[in-house]
Amino acid sequence: MTNDSDISQLSPTSGIQSSTPAIAGTWFTYLVTAHAHHTDYAGIVWDGSYIAWMEEARVECLRSIGIVFADLVALGCDLPVVELAIRYHQPIRMGTNVNVKTRMVGVSGVRINWDYQIQSVENG
Repeated sequence: MTNDSDISQLSPTSGIQSSTPAIAGTWFTYLVTAHAHHTDYAGIVWDGSYIAWMEEARVECLRSIGIVFADLVALGCDLPVVELAIRYHQPIRMGTNVNVKTRMVGVSGVRINWDYQIQSVENG
């Protein structure tokens, strides 16, 4: 966590750009368990849950390299999602442990491109 005097002197993307070479292309793994509130009435994970998991993984990936999302927001820097595409291969059921994997695949100015993979721990 940075203090207020440090925050006011950082440019919004400087921390991300300086950290990117160390993690570019490296998968970050975030473990999630599919609970009842993630699922529909059939016990299958609802599609919106995947998007929430992706955001959680993205925020934790940044935290793992020393970038606290709340600090970015305090600087007036937000990271809105402007494009998102998901291909579903098989359903995830309630009680399943899943790895939400994410990686930065490019930082250009104020844009960060991310890749994701969501896989059950049991089935890979």
